[in-house]
Amino acid sequence: MKELPFFKFHPSEWIAGDITLLNYETQGVYINTCCFYWSKGCTITKAMLERRLRTHKDILDSLIDEGVIKHDESDDSITINFLDEQFSELSDNHEKRVSAGRKGGCKTQAMLKQRSSKSQAGLKHLDKDKEEDKEEEASANRVHRLVSKRFGILSPIDAQSILALSNKVENFEAFESAFNTIFDSTDAKFRNPLSIAQKAFGESAAKPKPAKKGYFFGDPTT
Repeated sequence: MKELPFFKFHPSEWIAGDITLLNYETQGVYINTCCFYWSKGCTITKAMLERRLRTHKDILDSLIDEGVIKHDESDDSITINFLDEQFSELSDNHEKRVSAGRKGGCKTQAMLKQRSSKSQAGLKHLDKDKEEDKEEEASANRVHRLVSKRFGILSPIDAQSILALSNKVENFEAFESAFNTIFDSTDAKFRNPLSIAQKAFGESAAKPKPAKKGYFFGDPTT
């Protein structure tokens, strides 16, 4: 049997047992019978043994007469007590290990599932951060393009200052509207890109940021 491929054999018990009082041929038949009995899950009949032993049926009968092997004539079953005890013990231990393995497998799957969920949540969080970073970058680029469109090529100092300011802009539409209004209403000789951008930022910051698609703010009944 694959699950329980061996049984315990204690040399000291063998030497001290009654089996050694019998001749070597009988001892050989006995150990062969034990192996066959174990390999069949400790469930065999005398007829099965006789087919296997063939010319040694008389030795089998002597083992039964000596009480080393038990034979139930009602169902022709063979019993070897010490192997039955081992089989029962090892079978129980095997089932316990299998059961523990199943529980361990379930726990492992649960842990992997939990880790997978956390990983997915982490990836979603990273994706969200990336989207927000892209939005901020896009907004900064639009602010820079807007100012450059009106003033042309900016000086390095103005460009750096505009970039720092553009990262704070949350409502580009409001900023664009305020910037164009202030630009048009300011005398050309007094126009300064950073000054106008700062004033536009101040006005746009006071206005609420437009809601993103898919979100609703306010009372749906109004």
